[in-house]
Amino acid sequence: MKHPPISKILITGAILAITFCLAAAGPGQISYQGRLVDATGQPVVDGTHQLVFGLYPDSTGAAVLWQEAAEVTTANGLFAHRLGSIQPIADTLFAAYPELFLQVTIAGEVAAERVLLTGAPFARVAGELATRDSADRPAVRTFANSHRLSVFDTTGIEAVRLQGTAYGELTLSADTGFAIRLSAGLPGDSSVMLPNNAINSKEMLNEPGVAVYTSSTFKTLVTGSMTDLLVLQMTVPEQGYIVLHGKCYVILSGTTGPNSAIIQIDIQPGGGTDFPYFTQAGLGGYVNTEPNYFPVYVTRTYFVEPGTYEFRMEGRAQNPLPAVVQTWDHILSAVYYPTAYYPVKALIGDPAGFERAIPITSEDPYDQGRQPIKYEVDLRELERSAASE
Repeated sequence: MKHPPISKILITGAILAITFCLAAAGPGQISYQGRLVDATGQPVVDGTHQLVFGLYPDSTGAAVLWQEAAEVTTANGLFAHRLGSIQPIADTLFAAYPELFLQVTIAGEVAAERVLLTGAPFARVAGELATRDSADRPAVRTFANSHRLSVFDTTGIEAVRLQGTAYGELTLSADTGFAIRLSAGLPGDSSVMLPNNAINSKEMLNEPGVAVYTSSTFKTLVTGSMTDLLVLQMTVPEQGYIVLHGKCYVILSGTTGPNSAIIQIDIQPGGGTDFPYFTQAGLGGYVNTEPNYFPVYVTRTYFVEPGTYEFRMEGRAQNPLPAVVQTWDHILSAVYYPTAYYPVKALIGDPAGFERAIPITSEDPYDQGRQPIKYEVDLRELERSAASE
C-alpha cells in the first residue's frame, strides 16, 4: 500500500524546556516535540524519518546560523528530539541574536513555518537581566560587565549590591547613604565597614570591652579593715574573663618607726588581705616623719558569667598611729575578654569545681590562720565546664 507523501509538521509543543549535557563544559540542548502528518492531515506511518533542523535570525529569508540532521522515530506521528544533541549549539548564538527562529526541513522541503524560540534558551546566556515592579521601578538588575547584582528598595534606590571582581563584596545601603560593607579584598578591620554607633552592648555579644575609672581624691587608710579606694562597675554580655589593673601612690608619714600599707583588688567589700593579690608598700623605719611616696601596682583576673559586676581597689594600714597612711592618684581599669587561648592561672581558697587544682603551701603572712593553703587553678576549666552544660 502506498502512503501519501509527508507534506507538513504540526508543532504540538515547540520549545518545551532547556536541558544540559552531563559533561562539565558541554553546550546546552533544547527539547523539541512535533508531529508528522501527510497531505491529508493523517499521522504518518510509525517509523523513522530524516529531518533537518535549522536556526535563523529572521522568520523568513536570511542564512542559516546553525543546523543538524537527525533521524527521528514517530508514534502516531509524534516525535521528540533534542536540538544540539548532534551538532552543539554555541551559547554565543543566543547572546548575539535577540531572536532565533527554528525551521524543520524534510526531503529538501520546508515542513512548517519557522517557529520563534521562547526565552528559556536565552536565559542561560543573558548578558544583563532586569525586573521592575508594578510602578515600573527597578527591582532587581544584573550588570554583566561589572560582575554585579543589585536589589532596589521600594523607591527605586539601590539597597543591596553583590559584586565580584578580584574579590567578593557585599554592600547594604540605606536611604541616608552608606551603611554596611563586607569586602574580601581589603585588609584587617577595613574588610568589614560599619556606620557610626552600629555596635551597642546588646549587639556586640562577645566582643571585648573596657572600663576605666580614676580618682585623685586622697584616701586615709585605717588598720584592721579595708577601705575602698576606687570602685568600678562593668556589665558583660556573655561569659568570659575580666582582667583588672590598678595603680596609686601610697603616702606614708607621721613616724620614724615602721609604717606600711596593703593595696589589693577585690570583688567583695571589706575583709582581710587576699594573698597573693595584694602589694605591700612601706619601710621598717624612716629618717623623719615627712611624707614618703610609694607607687603601687596591682592586678587580678576573674572568670564571670553574663551580668553586672563591681570591682574595687582597696587598702589597709598596717601600723597604728602615729603612723599615717594615705593614697592618691588612683586608676582602676577592667578589660573583658570573651575567651582565652592560653592558661589563666589563679590562686583560690576553695578548689571545688576544679579537677586540676594544685595545693600551694605558701601562706598569707598577714592572715596565716585564715587561709593557710591556696590552690593553683586554671580558670579555663570554668569556661569549658560552662560550654559543656
